[in-house]
Amino acid sequence: MEKNVNFRIIPERTIIRNDTVSEIDIVIEIIATSEYQVEESSKTNLNLALVIDRSGSMSGEKLETAKNSCIEIFKRLKNEDFLTIIVYDDEAEVIINPLTKREDVIEKITKIETGGMTNLSLGWYLGLLELQTYLESNKINKLILLSDGLANAGETKKSTIGNQASKSREEFGIITSTIGIGDDFDEELLEIISNESGGRFWYIQNSNINEIIEEEFVGTLNIILDNPKVELNLGKGIKISKELNTLRKVSNKYSMGPITGNYDNGFAIRLEFDPKEIKEQAEISAKLFNRNQEISSTNLSLKIDSFANYTQTPVNQEVLAVVQKFEKSTTEEELIAKVDEGDFDFMKSMIIKEVAGMKKVVDAFEDQRKKDMYAKEQLDLENMSYVPEILKKIQNLDFEKYGAEFHSLIMHFKKSLKCQSHRNMNYHMRHYNDDSIQIDLLERLSFILENLIEDNPNDSELKTLKKEIDERLGSY
Repeated sequence: MEKNVNFRIIPERTIIRNDTVSEIDIVIEIIATSEYQVEESSKTNLNLALVIDRSGSMSGEKLETAKNSCIEIFKRLKNEDFLTIIVYDDEAEVIINPLTKREDVIEKITKIETGGMTNLSLGWYLGLLELQTYLESNKINKLILLSDGLANAGETKKSTIGNQASKSREEFGIITSTIGIGDDFDEELLEIISNESGGRFWYIQNSNINEIIEEEFVGTLNIILDNPKVELNLGKGIKISKELNTLRKVSNKYSMGPITGNYDNGFAIRLEFDPKEIKEQAEISAKLFNRNQEISSTNLSLKIDSFANYTQTPVNQEVLAVVQKFEKSTTEEELIAKVDEGDFDFMKSMIIKEVAGMKKVVDAFEDQRKKDMYAKEQLDLENMSYVPEILKKIQNLDFEKYGAEFHSLIMHFKKSLKCQSHRNMNYHMRHYNDDSIQIDLLERLSFILENLIEDNPNDSELKTLKKEIDERLGSY
């Protein structure tokens, strides 16, 4: 299998100082190809549960799109795959399970109708129980949870739900991905479920429902390591000074989300080196596991040398990029906390600082693919920088008239930040839906500015902002 998984430790520098205690960042990188699943994986079939919100707010296009997505996925499942479909509002109901006759499935899906409130936890718990009922060693256990509203019934305590998500993954191998539709769902609740279970959190608009359910379905088929863990071992004189990641760590093992074919990512750690305790070389090793099975191992030796030679050693740009991406995600989390405080000048300064850091990363890369990838991250931040500026404008100009747009923009901003932070912190690859989020944000900003300009035709600053935002929209 090692030929299909490139697992290595990348140091910020290849030399450590011999004159004093110093720090160096390292990245644990995993690059996987898709051949492993085809040639060697024992888990080629699915135990899949789709948990669909049918509360009143899902009526119309949203529910019909979700139902059609369920039907399309059912048509593509093999006879050996298991499918469970659960719907929830005030109550939760299993409408399809693996024992349902295939000829009855489409009719049962078609008959789904909207109901009452949103007991999200009940629907999700029932999905977990159903998947546990049909566990088989050769199947990947996946749950996809869709909601468009606030959980206003049942369990809503985030710590309780997060613990259940983590337990379900560790004990039963169940991965939950969550899909939040529109602007009225609880992004923190959906994000913690996906984060603790190794899945992905999506923020979408109505038209993207089928695309994201499809993406999750295809991604599940392409999983090659469903519960990867990395064990890091440090030689004498080396210790961790800072975790530059948010991965769960148990018994010296970092728990990661599922790894699919064509995976290319890594997480960072800051190490402290004491040259007095290190003999000739600093030794670091790591092992990659899937559950308890060792998949690959790697070693790194760093030599001790003078400060002069240390300063002449080039800095690895891959490591800088991964560290910057982590810092960007922590800034996004901090911004979420700051939104409700209303300090828009401080928010903008935070974003501008991260834009500058990401620009340094982009400029340093020679590899065009990497340069383009991080340039998109920089562009996302630049788009975000307009939000606090326009929120402040609304406050100063006519908050009473534009209060609804103000609050709607804040909700969208928080969900966008949470979605991006989740992607970066959990090392998911960028997806075209990320561009859709940015386009929707810019369209909202342009619409608000158009109305503000109509009421304030002599405000040149508003006109300049709208021109810049419209130009950005035209580039997508």
